[in-house]
Amino acid sequence: ISTVGKLRISLPAVFLNGPFSRHLANFIKENPDISLSISYSDLREDIIADSIDVAFRIGELPDSSLKARHLFVLPRQLVASKDLLMQHHPIKHPVELGSLPWIGLTMRENIREFRHKNGELAVIKYAPMVCVDNIEAAYVLAKQNIGLAVPPRFLCENDVKLGEMHEVLPDWSLEPLKVYAIWPANISTSSAAYKLINYIY
Repeated sequence: ISTVGKLRISLPAVFLNGPFSRHLANFIKENPDISLSISYSDLREDIIADSIDVAFRIGELPDSSLKARHLFVLPRQLVASKDLLMQHHPIKHPVELGSLPWIGLTMRENIREFRHKNGELAVIKYAPMVCVDNIEAAYVLAKQNIGLAVPPRFLCENDVKLGEMHEVLPDWSLEPLKVYAIWPANISTSSAAYKLINYIY
């Protein structure tokens, strides 16, 4: 049964390419009577002030009066171009990563936690060569030999399979990023917004 209504949503720009947008496209096809306005942006809009019905967020959420639901996790990979890696000594442990240039994200701290498959934990801090406000932009720069990047796996896995990018320290992993849906507390369970949340979940 198609739901009728208007729906304004906000989601990270990195979701423009990947499985999330395919799920969203299917929702649109199945609900042609919903008028949908979508903002793909890494800016964290004020949900109430900007009249956003549902926002999808990556990472831990601040305490607020908004409702939230954990949807899924995004596995990440530390990657670099072959040319960049050839310019440096082979990296065998995360503590050595400081010798390589990094691409930072303005919305995240310059700290990374790596866990070895044997359980060892390594926390490193780094000074990025360049900072960007978009995960895809960081990955594009990494492909241009600028530095290390930590994109979601879905963004880089094909390039890694093709040998165009290389996973650094494959025996070490980064904690996946949590993805949440958040929405105003007064949204009805029969609304288009709630239907979308349940569809994605």
